[in-house]
Amino acid sequence: MNDSLNPVPRRRHARDSSGAKPVSESAAPVPAAVSIRLAAVALAIGLSLLALALPELGRGVAIAGTERVRPPVALTTDRQAAPFLAAAVQRQRGLAWRENSEDWSLIAAVQFARAAGDGFRGSAASQALAAARAADEAALRCSIADSYGWMRLLTAAALSTPARPAADAEPAMTAFERLLVMSITTAPADPDLVMARLDMALGRWAHLSEDTTRLLQRQVHLAARWDMGRLVEATRRSGRLVEVRAALTGQPRLAARFAIHYRPGHGAPGA
Repeated sequence: MNDSLNPVPRRRHARDSSGAKPVSESAAPVPAAVSIRLAAVALAIGLSLLALALPELGRGVAIAGTERVRPPVALTTDRQAAPFLAAAVQRQRGLAWRENSEDWSLIAAVQFARAAGDGFRGSAASQALAAARAADEAALRCSIADSYGWMRLLTAAALSTPARPAADAEPAMTAFERLLVMSITTAPADPDLVMARLDMALGRWAHLSEDTTRLLQRQVHLAARWDMGRLVEATRRSGRLVEVRAALTGQPRLAARFAIHYRPGHGAPGA
């Protein structure tokens, strides 16, 4: 066939003098300089990936052996908190690499226990409570659903407001109410938290919004089912008998039991 009729030029091959198979001109070896540059790029990528992995590795080393350490719900003394202090310190070191809500929550629980061990009185207790508050706020920035974090913040707010606030205590009560709502919303039926909330909220009932008091009424129902004696004691301390009775209006059996336990001289707490 005439080459002039074929628009595609034929590929020419080089043949050595020994008669070896033709070698395409396009298969020329990659220059050494290009190979070096490619190797350098690959090395740089590998080092970058290693740098990204180091923080997680460092955190793992820093908190090794503490992953399963969790404080009980109600740490109340330094003695109870002591076994968790070393783990909290290790976690604090780990947090330099990467924040984690559980790590911050453990630190907050230990610091809160130290403050409680001093009865929340004195400079050491104030410093521990401030450290607990800061750790809980950090934990909640990582996970807003930490109900125990909200509870500790609520307790700190209650310590700074009177059990029966004056009429001009609006700013402090606004902060208290916000924390109370978050605590209830994140764990509405946690037996360890229901009565603790009522202990703090009953005396402040008159300063709470209608929506919040409806949430509290449901907490009263749960407390009446689980621990009638403690509900009676909290009602007496707060002087909110009218409000508690009103909350139980739609629960006739619970209301009847409450009336029996509230009688003077009744000696069956927790029945």
